[in-house]
Amino acid sequence: MSNKNSPTTAGSPRRAFTLIELLVVIGIIALLIGLLLPSMGKARDVARTVVCSATQRGLGQAQMFYLSENKEFFASMYTSGAEQHAAGSNVAPFYGDTSATTPVQRWDWISPIIGNERNFAPNRAARFAQILNDNACAANRNFNQNLFGTFTDKPEFENYQLRGEAGRVQGYRMVSYLQPIGFGTFSPRASNAIRAYKRRDGTTFIRDDSSSANFANPAASPDNYMPRLDLVGTQLSNKVLLMDGMRFFEYTNTSIPGSNQGDLDFDATVPGGTYGAFYDSPAFNRGHSYGSRRDLAGGASRAPVGATAHLRLTFRHNDGVNATFFDGSTRYLKRKDVWERVDYFHPSNSIYTGQDVHQDAINSGRFQPQTRLP
Repeated sequence: MSNKNSPTTAGSPRRAFTLIELLVVIGIIALLIGLLLPSMGKARDVARTVVCSATQRGLGQAQMFYLSENKEFFASMYTSGAEQHAAGSNVAPFYGDTSATTPVQRWDWISPIIGNERNFAPNRAARFAQILNDNACAANRNFNQNLFGTFTDKPEFENYQLRGEAGRVQGYRMVSYLQPIGFGTFSPRASNAIRAYKRRDGTTFIRDDSSSANFANPAASPDNYMPRLDLVGTQLSNKVLLMDGMRFFEYTNTSIPGSNQGDLDFDATVPGGTYGAFYDSPAFNRGHSYGSRRDLAGGASRAPVGATAHLRLTFRHNDGVNATFFDGSTRYLKRKDVWERVDYFHPSNSIYTGQDVHQDAINSGRFQPQTRLP
């Protein structure tokens, strides 16, 4: 015989949660969420770092294919960008529609190595968007607010820049990857034999060094250097082919110390200003991407003392970067590694001047001024 007073008897009423019990359960759930969210955030950051390193590795492999087909010269301003450089001010043919592998500006080393494989558009504005958007670092969540420069096909770029307006969904993400300038150009003391480039029309152009040769600080490239694999260095595992970076964060409030007010933009002209949207000098103390002393820079990009917005945008993987080396490996570098290891960003036998260099490099004593980098 069943016990009618048993709480398990079918049809018997169930006791409801009291308000206190419900609040306890909600509190426990909230506590668990609070404990799990940081872990989930870290896991998401790790995943983005892994995806970014895979993207970089693919770009590195594409460079290797390029140099294997071009007598060991890799894509750079000196090589794939030479025709645009030689055109001087006559760059009209490079605006608008050209081809998938035509550099969007003379500094562009990405279109020549993956343009065909990734089906880049012949239109320059669309191709620039594919570089910045479709091949972006996974941790790069920022869009440019402005376009830099005045140029023929600017209206086509503005069609992409008007993200979210008039039903448009396009936009240009912040620059993701840079090649160290130390490997992309030639020495300011290079002979005319190295500077010479034969244009498609058969005439010879002697490259100028006013905006294209390697800057001598903090290290001066060997006089015979060209962007060719055998001249990069004796230990390719310590020479960076490409890495995380950004161009540019223009500080707009220079009157407030430590102010991070400003806008992201990128140079969309064909000639490109200094280094365009594809290069920087990681070891240079006043660089747009890695420089810790932007307060010494002039012009519109001058930063108030202590401003760090450009550093946060560059060192976006747990205060570090992914870097792909000439041996094909991709490694994580802490900010200190980037600032201290000048040899990572310059060819072997470059003369280390020790000027305009990060304090970390000076404090380490790893390299002495006027000595050759390994």
